[in-house]
Amino acid sequence: MSKTNEMVDLPYRLEKFGANGWTVSRMTAAEAARFVTAHPDAAMPCWRRFDVIDGALVLVR
Repeated sequence: MSKTNEMVDLPYRLEKFGANGWTVSRMTAAEAARFVTAHPDAAMPCWRRFDVIDGALVLVR
């Protein structure tokens, strides 16, 4: 995940959005960075492996 237009399959918890469980959405790395920043309550454990760098979600760990 190094380019902002690269596609990412981002898992997230649904409780933040009024449902139970989790889902996965396909989005660009830039959209994923905005989502992760805007919805920290939806974080999955794997989110600890990501960082937002230059406006894109990047796998760093």
